[in-house]
Amino acid sequence: MLLKSIVSAAVFALFAMVGPAVAGVILEKLPAPNIFDPRPTSLLSTVGLSGRQGSQQAADNFTLGSDQSVAAVRWYGGLFDDGGQPVNGTPAAFVIEFFADAGDQPSVTPFFSETVGGVIGGGSGFFDGATEILVFEAPLAASAALSAGQSWLSVRSSDTNDFFWHIAAFNADLPLEPTFFRNGDGEDWVAGASANDGRNELAFALLDGHADAVPEPAPFGLIGLGLAGLLLSRRWRQMPSRPR
Repeated sequence: MLLKSIVSAAVFALFAMVGPAVAGVILEKLPAPNIFDPRPTSLLSTVGLSGRQGSQQAADNFTLGSDQSVAAVRWYGGLFDDGGQPVNGTPAAFVIEFFADAGDQPSVTPFFSETVGGVIGGGSGFFDGATEILVFEAPLAASAALSAGQSWLSVRSSDTNDFFWHIAAFNADLPLEPTFFRNGDGEDWVAGASANDGRNELAFALLDGHADAVPEPAPFGLIGLGLAGLLLSRRWRQMPSRPR
């Protein structure tokens, strides 16, 4: 009976020390380096501006090979205040929206919309010149059900900060596909007109889970291993001594 308890504790420890659940990536477009410095000084290029205090919106298309349930979204860019200063380490609010395709452009009304707060950008390891591109990630309160085929994603700042969505790496051999912009909810989308807009694949990832959603379970594994050692030590002390 005691041996069975030892084995159970050891098995528990091994499972508990596996570590936290890692979010699976459904689709990912990583940032392209050295496209532009994502600060308000680049506003004239209009590349990637999404959510200038909630007014301007940008949307990027993507294609799924099968139906998917998106539980979290990750996106890359820079966040700045009215004076053009970086807002790093400060919680911010964003609106995440998915749009159906309406003839190679987003539909006017999203089929999914959620405001996420308390989002803090962190270092991504990607740089545009000397500026490190920030990465943001947020779980969705209700997963977004996406159908196979083409859809559109829009992420914008919903508070007083300016969010600049960074460009993703692109294949120069593929046709130029513009990112679409509009100035507010309910308005028609307009394709970006500049050469840089034509490059747009915006940097983001769709996830089937959120990496920080599960608390770190490793301490439970250590407790399990300690319990197994304690039981084994107890069993060793209870064994009859061999005659000398």
